[in-house]
Amino acid sequence: MSLEVLLSAGDELVSGKLLIELGAVPIKDGVGANGQWVEFENGWLICTRTLVLSTAGGGSNVSALWTFPKSFSSLYYVGAAPDMNTVNSTTPGLLGAGQCAPSNETGSDCTIALYRCTGAANFGAGESVTARCLAMGKA
Repeated sequence: MSLEVLLSAGDELVSGKLLIELGAVPIKDGVGANGQWVEFENGWLICTRTLVLSTAGGGSNVSALWTFPKSFSSLYYVGAAPDMNTVNSTTPGLLGAGQCAPSNETGSDCTIALYRCTGAANFGAGESVTARCLAMGKA
């Protein structure tokens, strides 16, 4: 079982390898239509997914609902990073794309959106961006 993610711990980045060294032994994992997940012996759960953010009619953001592949009892962190190659092909482009952020987080899902910068052109109708997403908390 391989864990190739970086996790935020305050102001430091720690690798999955460090979690294992601290006693977070992976005990279950899975892959499904909503992403991948790894559950650890100490109760931590990490979910990841590549998600397509889109807009039907154009607007200031592209977004998508992410239903986690496994639910959390306590969700501590959700983050997303857009694939810059897909951002470059949108109307705002690289210079007009702003923050990629989660909202409406629950233990089972959240919305991930990429916003345009103030003053930049809106995303065009039907445009989409690929984002790599990570959620972590207690199973």
